[in-house]
Amino acid sequence: MSFVGDKAALVGILQFTEKLFDHLIQRMPPEDRTRFQEAWNLEVRAQLHQVIATLNGVQSEQEPVWEKLAASGLTGRSLNLKRHYLATSASNGFLKKFLKFLNSLLQSLIAGIPGAEPIKELKDYIESFFDEVPEPDNGLTTLFNMGGFVPFGMP
Repeated sequence: MSFVGDKAALVGILQFTEKLFDHLIQRMPPEDRTRFQEAWNLEVRAQLHQVIATLNGVQSEQEPVWEKLAASGLTGRSLNLKRHYLATSASNGFLKKFLKFLNSLLQSLIAGIPGAEPIKELKDYIESFFDEVPEPDNGLTTLFNMGGFVPFGMP
């Protein structure tokens, strides 16, 4: 995959993550939902948008941000591997597996883009509420397949 394709895939994964966080927070018990909505809507979402803006602002593979992402395994064949397993787990409704794969990707993203830490931390907290969810999770599958296309470019 090319630089442009890799960049689009990373942005797509993060945009899907935004939709997933909205979806999962809505499924939380009411007493917890409010706390998560406040943190997500008033702080962490803006940081996610900033990370996406940083990615969208990268114009070449020679920029330091992209070089850090490449060194963290977020380009080329390594990104292809990650996209494949993220897409497979999401399309099959395997929420727990998807969140584990997303965790890995977000950890790598932290190495390349400052400000990504709160996204991963919020994912960790959200994940703890879904340890006992039966699978396949139809909500994940539906969210992933909305619009009739794969959000980050994998069939």
